[in-house]
Amino acid sequence: MESTIPVWHKAVLSVKEAADYGNISIEIIRAQVLLAIYSHGDFPCFMSGNNAKIPREKFIAWLDNQAMQHTKFEFKHIQNIIQNAKNMDAMQATKVGRPRKVRKG
Repeated sequence: MESTIPVWHKAVLSVKEAADYGNISIEIIRAQVLLAIYSHGDFPCFMSGNNAKIPREKFIAWLDNQAMQHTKFEFKHIQNIIQNAKNMDAMQATKVGRPRKVRKG
């Protein structure tokens, strides 16, 4: 028997749950997460392994703040953010191994 907790009772949401809860597209949530990861945004999230987690109460406060500022999320801008983040990840993936030690001598 599996019991599921309703989204409005959860302390932490997944990206999909946050998108459904806030009636926002998943791409916008992911872009906001990427901005927050690279310290360019105020989106409330943290990483658990490779998964982004969003604290529900802080997410609600963030949504209220965005509504008060009349923020407009342009999909073209979101696509550029995602592409830039993917490029940064690809650049870091090409670095193999740990950095070499610098010998003082």
